[in-house]
Parts: sequence; structure tokens; C-alpha cells
Amino acid sequence: MLVSFDYDPQVAAELDPMARAVLRHCFARGVKVVGMSLAPQGDAIGEGIITQVAREYDKKLGQDYCYFGFRPGGTIIMLQMGVNVKKALPLDYYQTPYDSLPMMKNIHNYDDIAMVLSLAGSTYPVSWMIFAGTKFGVKIGAGQTAVMAPDNYPFLQTKQFIGQLGGMKGGAEYEQMIVDAGYYHKPDVASKAMGAIAYSHLLIILLIILGNIGYFISKKIEQKK
Repeated sequence: MLVSFDYDPQVAAELDPMARAVLRHCFARGVKVVGMSLAPQGDAIGEGIITQVAREYDKKLGQDYCYFGFRPGGTIIMLQMGVNVKKALPLDYYQTPYDSLPMMKNIHNYDDIAMVLSLAGSTYPVSWMIFAGTKFGVKIGAGQTAVMAPDNYPFLQTKQFIGQLGGMKGGAEYEQMIVDAGYYHKPDVASKAMGAIAYSHLLIILLIILGNIGYFISKKIEQKK
């Protein structure tokens, strides 16, 4: 599985939890993971998360997972990986040559990758869908911020995306799913944050109600004058 950390720090609060949940699911099931990023600032974000989760499951770099960091070029990289992954990713994040990574020995193109998951606060998942999914037939999944997720519903309906995680809620649901399945011992950050989000929504509703009450009271006062 390929996980692309295509996001910047400003949306990390929403996307980091789902990234951890997905990686925990993969490592618990013995799924090998290739990590990378098409966003410059996603480079260090991805490295930190994949290293942390790999340690939790005692996974070995180069054998159970590989991380290639930021790759400039965007759609060019997507297309090149469909032909030859080695040419697109000649060195990993730690400057280890592709041929020195045992896990990558049998990975030549998208035919050897079960799916691509793009985590992003922008349209990177759609680009993966167009240039990797449509052209080469690899399955594409998306992890998006809450404001971006609705834009992808048409692609979910047409099965151009095989699935999507949307915002903090999506991360919390995935956390609970892997806990229920026995892949992790407790819900994590996203699940804890949902309480605060729920209270903030209630506060907004209360303020709207108070605003409307104030409006009608002021209208009555004006009518009496």
C-alpha cells in the first residue's frame, strides 16, 4: 500500500490522526507500506508519523515499510510510478538506494501496489485518481479535511475513489474501527477531539438561538415605540 502525505502543518490536526489509524491498521495486519509526499512540508510530517507507528508494531525500515519523503514533480511522479517506481523514487528519505531496500525488490509499478491513499487538504487525491487511478487502474483512497471531503462525493459514487476519510470525524471513526477489530488498544486523538467539537457545535446552536431571540425582542421594542 502506498500512503502519500500530501498535506501541510496547517491541516495536520485533522489528517495526522487518520494517518496514524490507517498505518496502525496496516501494520497490525502485516501490510507493507510505502510512504511518500508530494507536498514539501509533508516530508517531515510523514516521516515522523510512519516512524512512530512502525515502532509501536516493531516494524523494520526497508523490510516492513519504506519512506521516500517529498518528491517534486506532482503529476509527473504519479505517471512515472506507473511505468517504473524505481526511476520515480531512486533514493529513500534516508538516501538509501532503491535496490538496497528489500521490501521494494518486487515493486515495479502500480501493478504491485494494492492501493494509493492520498492524505490531503487540497486536490491531490483527485490528481492521484486521474493520473494513477484512471490511467493505470490502481485503487485510490482519500483522506481529506472536512471542508474538502464533500467535493469528492461524486468520485465515491462512481467508485473512482474506493473510500474516503473526512476530517476529524473520519479519523475518529477509523480509530474506533481498529479498536473494535482488536488492532489497537484504545481510541486516540481524533476520538478525544470529537467531544470538544460536539460541544462547540452546541455552543454555536445556542448562540444562534440567542441571536434570534434578541432579534425578535428588539423588533417588539421598536414596534412599541
